[in-house]
Amino acid sequence: MNAQDTTYVNNEAASRSGEQIDFSFGKNWLAYVSGLEERHITAAQRSFVESTGLTSLAGYSFLDAGCGSGLSSLVASRLNAEKVVSFDIDPSSVACTEQLRSRFARDASRWEVHTHSLLDRDLPLKIVPANIVCCWGVAHHTGSMWEAIDHVAGCVAEDGMLLLAIYNRTKHSGTWLTIKRIYNWAPAPIKKLLLLGFHTKTFTSLMLHGQNPRRFLQQYVKNRGMSYFRDVEDWLGGLPYEYASVDEVRSYLAPKGFDLIRINHAASHGCNEFVFQKLSAQGRR
Repeated sequence: MNAQDTTYVNNEAASRSGEQIDFSFGKNWLAYVSGLEERHITAAQRSFVESTGLTSLAGYSFLDAGCGSGLSSLVASRLNAEKVVSFDIDPSSVACTEQLRSRFARDASRWEVHTHSLLDRDLPLKIVPANIVCCWGVAHHTGSMWEAIDHVAGCVAEDGMLLLAIYNRTKHSGTWLTIKRIYNWAPAPIKKLLLLGFHTKTFTSLMLHGQNPRRFLQQYVKNRGMSYFRDVEDWLGGLPYEYASVDEVRSYLAPKGFDLIRINHAASHGCNEFVFQKLSAQGRR
């Protein structure tokens, strides 16, 4: 598989979940990165700081587990992380991250990019433990979410931090899973209709509430540094799709020595954003 092959689909995730997957995360990220500008990076850095409370990573190593576009890695680099290590199973995502490193990194020598799977049981043996491990909106797309969380948790150094974003469990989660399956099964013309329907519903709702759709799109970039249109494709196409409540994630990681120190609750079906502290062996006694 060539690193620039934009048709890559994660067969490992498809096999684990039993889902029929047609959507390519990497292809979507390549489209996003092609139009990336400094204003997007500035917004993403601000969003990262607001979500995690981390204003500087000086003296810390940063692991971006399932790096996607590579934007979190770039933010870590901009926040002066001592070392940044990024990995993804998707060769297009690896290519995205390498692009960001070459185009925007101020010190590329402190940033490594690799190909790994979150479901590799030997992952903690292949990765040097990092002070800060970020797995942002990725584990729930692997086909084995809790196993992926186990593996990234094993990459956190003593007294380190684990940053997780996991889809929230709601009463509509099952309905969204069905919609995602339909989107992946559908031929290209139907996919376009589904996207059009989603956008029409969104913009109609905005106007009915007295909001300007153009201003919404501008604010979307300003708030997160992301593209609304790329995010919608990611949302509709993103399989596998797993989810968990805040209590489920907290209860799962607590016996493994992780203390929840910060939480940003999802408004609805989006991601709950967690910051965990890994207690030292002494602190767990």
